[in-house]
Amino acid sequence: LKLAYTECERMKILIRNFQQFQRASSGTKEFHDIHSVIENVLFFYKKHFEKHNITLVTEYDHSLPHLFISRDQIAQVFLNLIINAVDAMAQTGGTLTISTSLAERQVYIAIEDTGVGIDEDYRELVFEPFYTTKPEVQGTGLGLSISYGIISGHGGELIVTSEVGHGSTFTVTLPAPILKNDLLH
Repeated sequence: LKLAYTECERMKILIRNFQQFQRASSGTKEFHDIHSVIENVLFFYKKHFEKHNITLVTEYDHSLPHLFISRDQIAQVFLNLIINAVDAMAQTGGTLTISTSLAERQVYIAIEDTGVGIDEDYRELVFEPFYTTKPEVQGTGLGLSISYGIISGHGGELIVTSEVGHGSTFTVTLPAPILKNDLLH
């Protein structure tokens, strides 16, 4: 019964991920403070940081404009990236650094971990649907592809840099309107 329950839970998550993947570009967009979105996600994961001996560092540029985004979708992206970072440091602990900056009408949100890193041969594959380096019971291979679709749907980019044994940085770029009526598409 325990095995059946575990497999049902895994299937529920897989189906939910399929549904999100299918409608990654839907959602109402409004102006939001990106730091508020990040902090709401972090609030629910602070216990995981303690459990895995992970130090959280935030380096926010508080002069950022509010962004025209679907709050729940962008929160899903940050959730996926933070979960992956925690998983990469789960065995040894480490530092999770989240930083924001603004340059040339683009907002940059970098999520950097000091975990195991991603081999160069596999970096191109991380955004492909169903590709995962996690054990079958831990990952579906949809988190990063869903995140990539969401960010693309917002007119942004999701980029990864990594070095095996030294960690990874996932950088989200999103267009930053100068004024609320200056919507970039």
